[in-house]
Amino acid sequence: MRANNSIGYFLPAMGGVFGQVMVAAGEGVAGNKHIAGRIGYAAGPVSVAVSYGSTETANALDWKRFNVGGSYKIGDATLMAQYNTSDGGATGEIAHILLGGTMGFGASTIKASYVKSDGKKALSTRDATQFAFGYQYDLSKRTAVYATFARVANDGTAVYTITPIAGFTQAAGKNSTGYEFGVRHSF
Repeated sequence: MRANNSIGYFLPAMGGVFGQVMVAAGEGVAGNKHIAGRIGYAAGPVSVAVSYGSTETANALDWKRFNVGGSYKIGDATLMAQYNTSDGGATGEIAHILLGGTMGFGASTIKASYVKSDGKKALSTRDATQFAFGYQYDLSKRTAVYATFARVANDGTAVYTITPIAGFTQAAGKNSTGYEFGVRHSF
């Protein structure tokens, strides 16, 4: 969670239970007034969390966001899932479902994910699906090379892109594809 000029509190470590609350004053700027909370549990191979937040955007319209997600580690593999909704009342609602996983073997890690976006109410024509696949090779404890491929298939009036580019407008219903290659080094 992030908001300008916010005050937050993190729960102290309590045997795997973690949490956070945050409040941000609106200060007369649409989109700044925010309140949210998150609670979760992480121990051993299991990590789960649930969160809820509300942001006042304009004319007392609140966007309410809820998500629940988790991961489970099985040997060198990690399975992940998340469900997220953003509800803007008359503006519409979007639900996202993410399924993903990683598989490590030696110095290599393979990554894959699937995301389905489902628009409702006024946003019912904004559905999309995204697939992403990645590969990482650890050269050392601090350095790795990686490559990723992702593709978004937009339906109806959906305009999701892999990476937003300033000045570029995605055409409604058109697909977006992205590739990345790089080196990561931790100092």
